[in-house]
Amino acid sequence: MRKNLFVIGVDVGTSSTKAVVFDEEGNPKVEGRASYPLLRPRPGWVEQKAEWWWQAFQKATKEALKEGTINKSRIVAIGITHQRITTVFELLYRD
Repeated sequence: MRKNLFVIGVDVGTSSTKAVVFDEEGNPKVEGRASYPLLRPRPGWVEQKAEWWWQAFQKATKEALKEGTINKSRIVAIGITHQRITTVFELLYRD
């Protein structure tokens, strides 16, 4: 018996973020994508701003879930991959 449940897979890559909504059988149903630039401050260096990743995540998921595409209440999980071992910490408590 199908329950019409969905999962979202998000890939935060080197030049863009892609969000794909999959059905219970693993079939891709809809996707959203958002890109960002690469900064090259000196030869051999490549940098990006963490804010760009967050903004792209929001844009890609909103695009994939735009009105009428998927019943958002049927999403049961989200999986996120990121660029290798990148970690960004944010200070949430301030005096």
